[in-house]
Amino acid sequence: MSEPTVHLSTSKGIGRIATVLAALTLPVVFFWNWNQLGLSPVWAFLLALLEIGLLRGGIDLLFKRVIDTPELTLDSAPEDMTADALQRRRWYFWSRKFRLIAIWLVVTTIVWKIHGGTWPSAVAYEVHLIKALANPQILMQMIILPIFFLANFLLFFGPMMMMGISQMQGLEPGDADFGVKLDDVRGQKEAKVEIRKVVTLWQSGAKFVAAGGKRERGILFLGPPGTGKTMLAKAIATGFNCPIVLMPGSGFAQTFIGMDVIIVRFMARKARKLASKWSGSCIIFIDEIDAVGMRRAALGGGGRAQPQIPGGGMGGMMGGMGQMGLQSLLVVMDGIDNPPFFRKLFTNKLNLWLDAMYIIPQKIGSKSLRLPKAKPTSNQIFFVGATNVPLENLDPALTRPGRMGRHIHFRTPTKRDRADIFDLYLGKVAHEPELDTEAARDELVKTTQGYSPADIEQVCSIALTYAHSDGRPVFNRDDIQEAMVTVEAGTALGWGYESEQEEFSTAVHEAGHAVCAHLYKPDHESTRLSIQRRGQTGGHHQTAEAIERSFKDRAELFADLIHTLGAHAAETVFFGHNTMGVGGDLGMASNLAGTMVGKWGMWPLPIDQEIYFEGGKMLGATQTEMDQARIRMEKLGKRLLAVANFGDVQLPRDKYKDEAILVGHAYVIAYNTALKNKAQIAMIAKTLVEKKEIFGNDLVKLLDDSQLEIPTIDWNSDAAYPSN
Repeated sequence: MSEPTVHLSTSKGIGRIATVLAALTLPVVFFWNWNQLGLSPVWAFLLALLEIGLLRGGIDLLFKRVIDTPELTLDSAPEDMTADALQRRRWYFWSRKFRLIAIWLVVTTIVWKIHGGTWPSAVAYEVHLIKALANPQILMQMIILPIFFLANFLLFFGPMMMMGISQMQGLEPGDADFGVKLDDVRGQKEAKVEIRKVVTLWQSGAKFVAAGGKRERGILFLGPPGTGKTMLAKAIATGFNCPIVLMPGSGFAQTFIGMDVIIVRFMARKARKLASKWSGSCIIFIDEIDAVGMRRAALGGGGRAQPQIPGGGMGGMMGGMGQMGLQSLLVVMDGIDNPPFFRKLFTNKLNLWLDAMYIIPQKIGSKSLRLPKAKPTSNQIFFVGATNVPLENLDPALTRPGRMGRHIHFRTPTKRDRADIFDLYLGKVAHEPELDTEAARDELVKTTQGYSPADIEQVCSIALTYAHSDGRPVFNRDDIQEAMVTVEAGTALGWGYESEQEEFSTAVHEAGHAVCAHLYKPDHESTRLSIQRRGQTGGHHQTAEAIERSFKDRAELFADLIHTLGAHAAETVFFGHNTMGVGGDLGMASNLAGTMVGKWGMWPLPIDQEIYFEGGKMLGATQTEMDQARIRMEKLGKRLLAVANFGDVQLPRDKYKDEAILVGHAYVIAYNTALKNKAQIAMIAKTLVEKKEIFGNDLVKLLDDSQLEIPTIDWNSDAAYPSN
């Protein structure tokens, strides 16, 4: 049989009657405390208030046990919801107090049994015990014990935790003048436009907020290394004139689990303090945020699973590279608008005590008798993260709207961007006036395709280093070209080729690349040809797009195949065999052809439909000749792919045949090109042996003057195919 339930209005009515009866007894209890106990009027009133509260709270708890709580629904009136919440707070408050009273009664009963057998003696003993605990020596021991524990904790964990905290920099306005302005960030026009919009709302978005808008809490910079992400964050801090907390993502990685959580909390506290001190705003910039923000292994999709340590022991403490730091960072980002902890605690506790007294109403008329709820401070903490990993590798909880929901992508600078970047950095370093001419700048811009702003800055700095090491105050064209090659391939090795044959063979190899690129890639321009040993390479050929594009069509990719296989073909024409230097070329050709067939759907076309270069001519043949030629191309392509079986792209058998035909077809063209231009390749190779490295306009002129020709291929002739 279920207990009876009452309607909410009945419950409230019974509660009001009980409160009135308790209030009517307040004077009696007050005078009893005053006259009989000899208390002062103030203490007598406070004790009476507490006693009446105990009585009223006891009635409420008894009432709660006897009669079921009135049920509320989503459609209940707001005043009923408020009354129900008030009642539940009172139950919570007095249930805890009666529990303490019950414990005190049990202890007092035990003391009563042991000492004297009378209640006054038991109470007197308890008072004596309290006074003994209040002894300064005992209190000092009680204080020293937690301090001793804290000292041992800091002694064990402190040095490692300080290593993380020491990487955190809190810079105030003036200190945060990095010498970087927004105008110094070049090559990222779109990113600068976006960041201006966001920062404008950070600085002066009162009307935007009043209109119902919500400021972006966090921004995520995505892009390759050196493209200006960190520089832009510093420019924001300088231009925003607000403090900034700089933190590398690696600073959160700790040896022991839980230390990263402390560092995150410390970072948030530091930002709040700086925001309170300066203009109410602070930026937290986390560089390489992927160190803490990678997708959790449980979510899958590219996340790095954390190793599990079996068993017990240190396995439960070690492993600070887990996800606790990320989870704590997410909590901090969500709770950055919360009211101050102690203010909120004081307000809630005081209001709870006033509610529990029953006779003190929540409000009289429109006047509230409770402290207003603690409100968030007006301080604004903004988060800026930077990473060079793909967005999908980061945890979606970090990159969602409300946290780092605004994503700004940084790209590798275009040709026009690089010209702008060179204007900036060449303007800061001493160089010869020759480099300020339009032709020289255009050459630099073309030669540095794929360079980031950081690369260009380093090139200018290294070039000046070379000049100063030679006792020259300014650097020249040779210095900056040497600096570019150093950045790309490493410092030139001091030793050359011991064998003239090896040196000439290397030069023929690179000349084969250059000739095929010059003939079949008219939208590219050769920028560097070298046989200078650098790092692990004995030489290299480099081209740059005349008009930089994001995508290539089939003809352009086929031309890339011819360019890649040109060195192997040249070695075969000159020496009847090839060197081991073609290994990398064959691997690249295998990957490219496999991707063309298996990913982009670019299978071989009939020979009479192939167009390999702009303004070129179709290569025609009869159907029988075409069928025979494709069989020979497939056979040749399989021989080359068998050598390059370390390619990344693995194709099924039917598509592997198409890949082999593509590779064989490209090789036949490269082979016949080397045959047709053997004298020109020899001349280019001899020039390269003499100069070791040829750059930019000098290389283009050399190739233009060589009078290279595209061969006419007889696909049915044995001479069109290599014999070995």
